[in-house]
Amino acid sequence: MKKYLAPLLLCLVLHFSCKKQNPSEPEPPEVNLYTDQQVIGKWVYQSLKVNGTTYPYPHRSGCGKDRFYFLNRPSQDHDYVELIHLNSNCALQTTDMDWKLKGENLILNFGSQQFIYKILRLNSSNFDVLVNTDYDGDGKVDKLEIYATKENCSTGDPYCQN
Repeated sequence: MKKYLAPLLLCLVLHFSCKKQNPSEPEPPEVNLYTDQQVIGKWVYQSLKVNGTTYPYPHRSGCGKDRFYFLNRPSQDHDYVELIHLNSNCALQTTDMDWKLKGENLILNFGSQQFIYKILRLNSSNFDVLVNTDYDGDGKVDKLEIYATKENCSTGDPYCQN
């Protein structure tokens, strides 16, 4: 029995000494998979996928398309602006938030609320994200994918930044 005790103790000591991490050592920083420049611009909603079922985005007829902008310029440092047409009179609802990229996520801050979207695809023409939220208000968390395309800025668009 004694001949097994020494190797066992040695294994335990090595196991626990190797597993310990110095608490004063900082965690390595999370590397952003995307850059600010990739998200900056005007994006138009195209479709939604709710729990695996895809729907065209419900733009209001005659009102123009619902859209969102990512800005990062003097006086608009990491500003997100969303414009949604509320009714057939084309009344606009504007939402302003701060944004940042972290790892594979887009984080939107609205006051004390934080919304985290996993970026599924981001290139020069497509911006697709995933968020788990109660989309339909039934008290259950839904898997919501949002698909948008980049649109060129029109002259005089106060929110646009290319």
